[in-house]
Amino acid sequence: MSEFQKNSSFKINKIRFKIDFLDELLPEGFPSNSFIIFSGEGGISKTFILHLILFSFLRRKYTGIYLCVDEHPLSVYQYILQNKNGKNYLEQGKIILVDLFSYNLNFPSLINNKILPNIVVLPHNKKWSEITSFVINLVDSLSSKNSKIIVIIDSLTEIAYNIGINQALDLVKVLRMEICKKRNIPIFASMHFGIKAFEEFEQMLDYISDGVFDLRYDPIMLQKGFLVKQIRIRKIRGSPHSLTWHSFIIARDTIRAWEYEEKDVGGLNTKVIKGI
Repeated sequence: MSEFQKNSSFKINKIRFKIDFLDELLPEGFPSNSFIIFSGEGGISKTFILHLILFSFLRRKYTGIYLCVDEHPLSVYQYILQNKNGKNYLEQGKIILVDLFSYNLNFPSLINNKILPNIVVLPHNKKWSEITSFVINLVDSLSSKNSKIIVIIDSLTEIAYNIGINQALDLVKVLRMEICKKRNIPIFASMHFGIKAFEEFEQMLDYISDGVFDLRYDPIMLQKGFLVKQIRIRKIRGSPHSLTWHSFIIARDTIRAWEYEEKDVGGLNTKVIKGI
């Protein structure tokens, strides 16, 4: 039996985020073998959404592999501990943090660090093939214990900055094929939008990926002095989805539709968020 035949025997299911706001945009869910990107400028809540997705899948007995690229694993670890079940997930090995932040920095190794369990340190190198082999081997090692796995990458832009745009594109292509397509494991990644040096990289990722969520500030509300965050689905292969921009807020540890009411505040008519 060929490798293709062996790895094509699984069923491609539609899965949901189990996050009400996002599921409303994708009424039938998305294919389980998808590589999905959340793209937007800094401070637009890309990382927060990735954390929401991580915890949603952990509650469904998945194991999460989190590639820490933008931030040191210690920072991600501290955020995870803020979740009521975060400590248990870490102690049970349900979350594996892969340190790519220290990739080109002379930080002390975190291997065998008793304070930060389940942190994997990638040896310093600049070969994309070694990064992909490392991640694929980690996935295979964990799948022997639990076949339900997701991979989080935060962010692709920082990887491109570290190893170069062409190598980063090759890395994405291989991870998408080897992990998403051959192993039926979804990957969720962030990408910083609006950096001129990476415009070509952004365009190529749009073409390669299976799904792209765009995030922005509402341009009309911005002119009026309001920072209203919006999200839309640019594409999701194999799934019907909303095509319009949806305003949202981060409240009560989740993402919700942004609803407002007009009120007189200090003699000025302004918009006030409902239900907060």
